[in-house]
Amino acid sequence: MSRLFSFWKLVHNENLKIYLRLGTWVMIGILAGLSLLIPLLSYTVDRSAAITLQDMVFSLLPMLNVCITIVTIVVAAGIVSSEFAWGTIKLLLIRPWTRGKILLSKYIALVLFALFMSVLVFALVFGISALLFPNMPGPGLWSDFLMTSVYKFIDLLVIATFTFMLSAVFRSNGLSIGMAMFVFMFGDMVPMLLHPAKYGWAKYLLFHNMHLYNYMHGSTPYPGMSFGFSSAVLAVYFAAFLAISWIVFARRDIA
Repeated sequence: MSRLFSFWKLVHNENLKIYLRLGTWVMIGILAGLSLLIPLLSYTVDRSAAITLQDMVFSLLPMLNVCITIVTIVVAAGIVSSEFAWGTIKLLLIRPWTRGKILLSKYIALVLFALFMSVLVFALVFGISALLFPNMPGPGLWSDFLMTSVYKFIDLLVIATFTFMLSAVFRSNGLSIGMAMFVFMFGDMVPMLLHPAKYGWAKYLLFHNMHLYNYMHGSTPYPGMSFGFSSAVLAVYFAAFLAISWIVFARRDIA
């Protein structure tokens, strides 16, 4: 029990490093402001428009999910590399924690941050939209929305884990952010350039298997692929990203 408590103190310490930065609260403030401002502007501009709660939430959250991903990338890119850039990694390693526990605590803190941002934005968008547009949709629509939100969080987790790997591999925050942003912004172009119908091996690429919500209601975005197949491929990539992070971090010289 004492070891578990000591580990969660380490996770708490990593959380403090994230939330004590002014830049983190600036990004949170911008996201929170957008979550409240856009529904309010929509209501103010045309109160006679037949806008429903469902319309507002379903149309606004995809855009805000992109913003959440960008914020998470910025945090993930520096969560390991900044320790080497600032020289604070030496202070961590002289304490009675293994490198594996230090890396795991950083990853848990990153996942908790991504979850916090997702829940915060959803709560703000739903709260203000429910006040301004109180047309409640049926339970079936909310069930679809909940499942879509879960799948979108999986996408966020994959991108965050990929950026976390880059942060462990490279010492530069800027390089980690730049590479992760490039992959995130242009990743959706890969399926158009390398379609599985033409290139059979392409179905094993990361971006052909993301967006699991495309499989909802029995649909199949690409021939020869299924929800189980894409989930398994994502799990392999997820494990590979974490394994590379651990191998590089465990062997890196801090001198």
